[in-house]
Amino acid sequence: MQTVCCVCRRIKGKRGWLRGKGGAGEEVSHGYCPDCFQRTMERAEGFSRLHPGQDKAILPVR
Repeated sequence: MQTVCCVCRRIKGKRGWLRGKGGAGEEVSHGYCPDCFQRTMERAEGFSRLHPGQDKAILPVR
């Protein structure tokens, strides 16, 4: 099973997160690469500071 970043579409491999195409017919699981995870968490923290009391899971989609 391959893990694909749901933001930048990089694929997790034995050597880390790489750009490329997955194998056809393979099962895919989505997650976040470390870079996109960090940016997403920073964005969530900024949102929660601007909107105190709001659920952190609710983020505007761009």
